[in-house]
Amino acid sequence: MFAGLEPEFIGRAEELKSFNEAYESDEAQLIAVYGRRRVGKTEFLWQFCKDKPCIFFPCDTQTDDIQLENFSKALIGFSDEYSWMEPFRDWASAFSFMGRIKTDRRLVVVIDEFPFMVDRNNAIPGILKRIWDTELFRTKVMLILCGSSVSFMVDEILGAEKPLYGRFSFTYPMSQLPYADAVKFFTNYSNEDKLIAYSITGGVPFYLEKFKQTRTVEENVEKLMLVPNGALRYEIELLMNTEFRDPATYISIIKSIAVGNCSQSKLCGATGLDGGVLNVYIKKLIKLGFVKDEYSFSATEKERSKPSRAHYILTDNFFKFWYSFVNPNADSILKWRPVSIWNNSIKNHLHDYASKTFGEVCIDYMRTLNINNRLPFAFSRIGREWWDENVRQPDGSIKPVTKEVDMIAADDTGTKFIYGECKFKNEKFGMDELNNLRSKVKNNGEIYYYLFSLRGFTEDVMSEASSHTVLLTLDDVFNPPSDD
Repeated sequence: MFAGLEPEFIGRAEELKSFNEAYESDEAQLIAVYGRRRVGKTEFLWQFCKDKPCIFFPCDTQTDDIQLENFSKALIGFSDEYSWMEPFRDWASAFSFMGRIKTDRRLVVVIDEFPFMVDRNNAIPGILKRIWDTELFRTKVMLILCGSSVSFMVDEILGAEKPLYGRFSFTYPMSQLPYADAVKFFTNYSNEDKLIAYSITGGVPFYLEKFKQTRTVEENVEKLMLVPNGALRYEIELLMNTEFRDPATYISIIKSIAVGNCSQSKLCGATGLDGGVLNVYIKKLIKLGFVKDEYSFSATEKERSKPSRAHYILTDNFFKFWYSFVNPNADSILKWRPVSIWNNSIKNHLHDYASKTFGEVCIDYMRTLNINNRLPFAFSRIGREWWDENVRQPDGSIKPVTKEVDMIAADDTGTKFIYGECKFKNEKFGMDELNNLRSKVKNNGEIYYYLFSLRGFTEDVMSEASSHTVLLTLDDVFNPPSDD
């Protein structure tokens, strides 16, 4: 990197504001930051600390004695004033010293990958709790404990029966960047390629940075994933091993969801697990943020309490892409055939694959319009709708067919509704599709239609445009109006 040049820090503006407000308070601050690998925790904390007195200590897998020695050196090395000191002999002395370090402004101490420290000495949370309760809470130190093992942070550090429970000023479970921030990594791309790239990388900053906008989408995928030495080739394996001691079953579930087995019954069939066992694994995946459960828009509260009525969705676009296209071509990857894999297995399916992401982005766009009062009414909830309907087949038989609506929103009185259809394909949105959407309306009340299309609309659909039938393109979605 050239002197004087720093990469632009994208996103997390509200989070930085919140951390800075905590920094300006008069009380000691104990904060937990956690999130999956590559989500940008360390870079965020560096960004927060860059203009503040800070000790940034990265833990590793060294023995407890060496970890204590290195942590001691980080504390002592903060100022020449302490250069005469020897490393601390115990953790209590080291933690206590944090509150006595002299600075012009509040000191920030970041312990990055804190689970590594605790893994080598499980007494550390209890020691830190005692020092915090008796000494540090009276100081102005700001101590941030950060970890990539979400399960460890949630269960072992933040758990209700753990020593540090109730001591944290606040916790920050860091998630992926929203699409509006993620696509800022691709300023040279067309909006279509931005959406496709986001459908591959999701909002994980590390993946976004690796996905160079000087290359085409195809070139990025081939270079990063479709060759044995690709920079993202072993990402999922590393991530799974971080979270789970035995990841095989979790991977099996994630893989099954990625290829379309979204219901409990289909997942049981694909994985060989019975419903009770499957639910245990699913709950863990939901808790860690890998999976979310979704219920049909019109589902009752009773139905929403039943796992059998849920559709399970991967929250990570990278996982979806990997198990849809990369993992099935593992043998060809080992034979260094990236172009062949792209042309034969990915290219012609990419728009269909990205259509799900497009639907999610369109729903987020509608939320933005709702917040900024840009809709005919304020909706109180929004989501997808699906149901099974018996349909007569050409041979005369009756067969249940799943019907779907990409988007339904309703006001809190249940008298006004928005029905939306999202088409991410290389054809214009046609009248048959609009009529098909209209045929799916089951609610009585004031109905509005919001149609989203990558390639625009046929003339007969355009003639339907009105205050009750709104036509929107990908360019509109990427440039939502503000509240001014």
